[in-house]
Amino acid sequence: MKYNAKKAIAVGIVLIIFGLGIFSFVCIKEKAKTADGIPVECTVTDVTIIGKRRYADGYYLDKDGNQVDVEIVNVGRVYVNDTIDAYILPDNPNTAQVKSPMSLMLFAGAFSGIVCLGGLFIIKSVLKEVSEKKLLDAEGKFTKGRIIDVRVDGDKNLKFYFAKISYQDADGIEHTFEDCDDKHRLSRAGEIVNVRYAVKKNGKYANDVI
Repeated sequence: MKYNAKKAIAVGIVLIIFGLGIFSFVCIKEKAKTADGIPVECTVTDVTIIGKRRYADGYYLDKDGNQVDVEIVNVGRVYVNDTIDAYILPDNPNTAQVKSPMSLMLFAGAFSGIVCLGGLFIIKSVLKEVSEKKLLDAEGKFTKGRIIDVRVDGDKNLKFYFAKISYQDADGIEHTFEDCDDKHRLSRAGEIVNVRYAVKKNGKYANDVI
């Protein structure tokens, strides 16, 4: 498939930065609770359920034994008179933040990892295609190939044609590969196309339709 390699690599880099940014944000936010926060034991006095979210009010005793009413943030399944370990940030003593459950941290880590792997996959694929194109430009041989199967993906505004192509090299050995294009030149099975191929260092073949 023909595309702008620089833009594709840029997309991959953005995905990696985005994935790392999400995980860093969650970790920094969580660290702020424990590093800057004052640990307190809150008693729940009221629970409000809106949709699937729970909101709780409660109180804790400060160092002088005074009762301080608070809004408890990030609560899970809690009930009135439950006690919760939470943190109070010095600049906001009327809000108690509950430490996020491990499941949230695992989800954030897994999601960030998937996004980063997606970015790495894009970059690796682009670099591979750029390397193969350089090899084909320098050492490519030309022959005729036949489209043996076509798979169409996309919508009515933009369709991508994934064509499975068969050809024989100079030694008469038959090869098949898949190429993709958004043009109609790869849209019909049985059509003859011009193929370029070259042998890579690992013995595998680089191919494209010209």
